[in-house]
Amino acid sequence: MVANVKGRSPGAADTGATATAAKDAAEQSVIGENFITVYRRYVEALRDIHARVQRRYFDVQADYSRTVHDIQCKSHTARAEAFRNYVSRMHEARGDDAHRLACDAEHQYMKDIEAAHAIEQKALADANSVAANAVQQVNDQAATDRDAARVAYTSEVRDGFAKSDPQALGPEVMALIGQSLVAASNAAGQHALH
Repeated sequence: MVANVKGRSPGAADTGATATAAKDAAEQSVIGENFITVYRRYVEALRDIHARVQRRYFDVQADYSRTVHDIQCKSHTARAEAFRNYVSRMHEARGDDAHRLACDAEHQYMKDIEAAHAIEQKALADANSVAANAVQQVNDQAATDRDAARVAYTSEVRDGFAKSDPQALGPEVMALIGQSLVAASNAAGQHALH
């Protein structure tokens, strides 16, 4: 074997360059994987937030539906009671006072129906207000959670850049990082709409 000036064979220098290239490629792969992992955590956080929001919306809707059903049942009961009282009063309307008693029974029936209607409308308005406030709280919490996830993501991206050797950030890794940033931006936009 022929030795070079430093006492190594010519193949040894080639092996060193190959080893350096392999090390650089491995380092780039690790950096790229770290950024992909950060992106995946961010998308998972957004999915978790979205799932919590959907469950909470379902709970708000279920609570609202139960409340409206209860209100309508109470209103129906009040109207039925008003009708029973009206029929009872009409049966009692006899004799010289029959006309006056019938008019009183009808007047009272109308008052009872109006009162039941007013109670129902107020209760429905209150239920609507409670549901709207609950939805607003869900939306506000979701926005806070999405902001926190975004801040955590950008902090991890910043840390990823800070921990990376600039020499190891080759074009492929930079493209991968750029694509993950665009994908994260798109994911944030999609989840913000829901």
